[in-house]
Amino acid sequence: LGNVGSNLAFINTSFSSSNTQGSGVAGPPVIGTLGTDQLVVAYMTGDGLLHAYRIDGGFQSMPGFPIALGNSDMQSVALADVDGDGFRDIVAFGGNKIYAFNHSGASLDYFPITVSTTSAISSNPVVADVSGDGNVEIVAVTSDGLVAAYDKTGRMAPGFPLQAGIGIQSVAVFAFPSPALAATVIGLVVASSDNGSVTAWTTGTVGGNRAPNLPWPQYQKDAQHSGLALEPLAGTPISSQFFPKERAYNWPNPVYEGKTFIRYFIKDNSTVSIKVFDLAGDLVATIPNPPGIGGVDNEIEWNVGDVQSGIYFARIEANGAGGNGVAVIKIAVVK
Repeated sequence: LGNVGSNLAFINTSFSSSNTQGSGVAGPPVIGTLGTDQLVVAYMTGDGLLHAYRIDGGFQSMPGFPIALGNSDMQSVALADVDGDGFRDIVAFGGNKIYAFNHSGASLDYFPITVSTTSAISSNPVVADVSGDGNVEIVAVTSDGLVAAYDKTGRMAPGFPLQAGIGIQSVAVFAFPSPALAATVIGLVVASSDNGSVTAWTTGTVGGNRAPNLPWPQYQKDAQHSGLALEPLAGTPISSQFFPKERAYNWPNPVYEGKTFIRYFIKDNSTVSIKVFDLAGDLVATIPNPPGIGGVDNEIEWNVGDVQSGIYFARIEANGAGGNGVAVIKIAVVK
């Protein structure tokens, strides 16, 4: 698997595939299992598109992808379970924003995160528990040397931000035993291109027999730069309910800029229908092909260009082998 010019090529003993991207692949691809045992390859292209393809038995785009991030200064991506639900997510940087998506193509809660700086992020994504609390943070370093680490709720990790040198940034998180502390110490190192500086900190400790949680601690995951994430995961599902109504909503709401995203969680794979009604009860829109991927949040865009300002109600219905459910959400459109 690799990129040559503007081509992404994949070859195995069963088949070969080449996917031509007009703007070129922006960084090395990564491979891993996301929601199932199916292998997925993810990568960015120079036009700001995040791609994800299934590569076992064919080269098929994953539902919900590609995703337009709208940035041309893209880095490589990382695969790690950011929200702790037991499924790997795709982490990408663009401009001064941090993005994280599940395998349905839906943005994780609290994302994207905007780093409070006018400079762009110039490091590749690192996902690791830098604080030692067992939960991972996403580490990003901007070109002016701001070192930020955010948890799954968008909060800055204790002790951050830090300050490194300026330029293109290379980041790694590591761990080493400390007999004096009877613990494992977590370290962070940043190498900066413009002044050749290397800055390192200790950012946390892990006590007892618990191993540090470092799923993607450096560029392309490991010292071999394999970009390969296949380890089995354990986590806590987002919800034990088949179709929790409290997780059905749209964003943004009110809708000012022509589109909104309708979002919902389904425990098991299902068939989903979404119909939008006005206050009089008249049908104004049927959303085509809404996703129904089990175990994660799903979302789909509704373009409000054909409706007037007002209040609308979206009826979301899910039917699957594990159950069925209906939720109605209120959407305000302002033009």
